[in-house]
Amino acid sequence: MPMQDWWSWVADRLYASSGKLDSIQRDVDQIRTDVKAIKRKLNLLSEQEAEMAVDFTAMNAELARNTSLTASIAQVVNTLVDMLANIPPSSDPVTQAALDDLRNALATNDDAIAAAVVAGTPAAPPV
Repeated sequence: MPMQDWWSWVADRLYASSGKLDSIQRDVDQIRTDVKAIKRKLNLLSEQEAEMAVDFTAMNAELARNTSLTASIAQVVNTLVDMLANIPPSSDPVTQAALDDLRNALATNDDAIAAAVVAGTPAAPPV
């Protein structure tokens, strides 16, 4: 192959390759743009996660306090119901009706507290 033909052949190959290189460069530029967009989204998600972070220590302490308070209230109501149940029946129908109403109201309150606790307790997650 004469030298001039060889240089023509090299020039043709370089010209043909330059179009491929331009296409590859466009692809690389698009990949860089996509990676930058992904990084922005990941940074945004990371910021949102930090904003949504929960201090479980404080929540657990409040839960313990709430549980203790609920148990104390239930104990007081049950003690009052028991105390009323131990009062001997009254011969006065009005007094007896008042005692019965008070006992029933306390039992109803206790039931309402129990129902509220059950209603506020989420179902166990599926396993």
